[in-house]
Amino acid sequence: MWPHNEIDERTNLGGSIMANEYRKKGESDTWHFCRNCSRWPTSGYTTRQTKPTSGELCNECKAKERDGNCR
Repeated sequence: MWPHNEIDERTNLGGSIMANEYRKKGESDTWHFCRNCSRWPTSGYTTRQTKPTSGELCNECKAKERDGNCR
């Protein structure tokens, strides 16, 4: 069985795989995961498909996810 955080990142309630994208700008240590974040990088960024193991997650993205408004 996957650890809880991998289930949250990779599946929806129906059990199908969802592709998440995490982005950070240049040398920043802050990762964004909501495309509707006001700081979502659109150029000069690093991307990954799994939750980053270093750096920080964006507070705005975390708030949007908590409020059900992460797109």
